[in-house]
Amino acid sequence: MAKGDKAPAATGGELTVKDEAQTTAVAVAGAAYDYGSDAGGGFEGTTQADLSIPFLNVLQANSPQVEDKQVEGASSGMIFNTVTNELVNGETGVPLLIAHEEHVFVEWTPRTKGGGFVGQHAVDSEVVKAAQQATGGDRTKKLQTPNGNDLIETYYLYSLILNAEGTEVEGFAVFPITSTKIKHYRAFKTAIYMIKGKPPLWAARLKISTWKDKNEKGAFYNVKFDPLVGGKWQTTLIDPRGADAGGEGLPRGRPVRREEGRLHQAERQRRCRQRQRRRRAVLGPRAHLGRPRPCAVPTLRRALFSSHRKTSHGPQIHASLDAALRPCRRTASAS
Repeated sequence: MAKGDKAPAATGGELTVKDEAQTTAVAVAGAAYDYGSDAGGGFEGTTQADLSIPFLNVLQANSPQVEDKQVEGASSGMIFNTVTNELVNGETGVPLLIAHEEHVFVEWTPRTKGGGFVGQHAVDSEVVKAAQQATGGDRTKKLQTPNGNDLIETYYLYSLILNAEGTEVEGFAVFPITSTKIKHYRAFKTAIYMIKGKPPLWAARLKISTWKDKNEKGAFYNVKFDPLVGGKWQTTLIDPRGADAGGEGLPRGRPVRREEGRLHQAERQRRCRQRQRRRRAVLGPRAHLGRPRPCAVPTLRRALFSSHRKTSHGPQIHASLDAALRPCRRTASAS
């Protein structure tokens, strides 16, 4: 990914995060300039809902960036950032730290019918179960909805982009894993899961690169997951004690978890908008009446957390929840 000033050499495996004023909220690497008190100017009031979520895609021969020459210099096997339009050599790869995984089945209109994203379904949804039953449990057969749309099993990896040494967070992006890439991702997950001490998924610093694979349909580029530091999964883990406690890893404040929280917030907002669109399409503009609006959920969660920190008494918690629900009630009564 594009970078500004080169990060200092790693010292004891310490992982640091640049000051928020020096990074945008979306997949832009470290700032090249210090804007001082003007840093972030013009972005007042900007939330994750106002920004695009970048995706990292592995380019194939039939990708529009390559086939239609939509991006200058694009070729098969490169990793493409959909927001910055940056290209990364597939052999060089991208250093990542996976903060959150989402496993879904994505519904697409077939290319023969114009193509396009339709929606996504939970793994245990009725739509997915019906499609699996229609294939008789044969995992080699394509899953389809009754109207002929394709259901593609997908892992969305909400990831922090690291510098080459794995010592600094430079942005974030979503890496979608589908089709033949899934078995390599599951192998990586299994390797981390089997490590003594049960480290969390986000403790493993890794490099995602591409390589040329082939099957009965022809040649294509696949992905591989490699340890970023030390050549072994055990040596690439972040030390949970933190640098300020004598460990090799997260400094004070656990910035990786803070960045992880921002990713989760962006994902909650995206899901909230999807739920609202689906409900309005079926029930109309009064779809939120009779229940708290979906966007109130993070407010309720924050209220509950702040109440619990002050006291464990029930009345205090209920008072905060009542205050959080009050705007929803006013909206319902006014309608």
